[in-house]
Amino acid sequence: MEEVQFTIPDQPAKLGEEAEGEGVVTVVDVDVRGYSFGILTIARAGFASAVARFFGARHIDVGDPEFDSRFVVMSDPQSLALQIFNPDRRKEIIRAIREASVVSIHLSTERLRLTVDNSLSTEKDILGLAEATLLFAKDVLG
Repeated sequence: MEEVQFTIPDQPAKLGEEAEGEGVVTVVDVDVRGYSFGILTIARAGFASAVARFFGARHIDVGDPEFDSRFVVMSDPQSLALQIFNPDRRKEIIRAIREASVVSIHLSTERLRLTVDNSLSTEKDILGLAEATLLFAKDVLG
């Protein structure tokens, strides 16, 4: 897939593929400089999340037992995760992550990055990732 540049809503963003290990991942990056007030990481439970916990990162339960068992959510400040997964939007956010097969989301003070662990080949897959990106960007960009 060739890199595609676009804006969400007025912030620069790009969609592309990157080599990771022996495979390919699809990533969406959104420039959030000046908008993000913290750091948020959401990742499938596994080795990377275990390492983060070892170094003191605290997992935040978002209130959905199935999601909490499959994903690790870490946030600084903690209120950032609680804002994104507020009860009014929690189901919508979790559905978008599942449907897009997102494996990780990382928000820093500079960028929002969503990662899918394969190459997207259908319009449905691309639109699912776009929807998940818009939901998170809406919280950050206001």
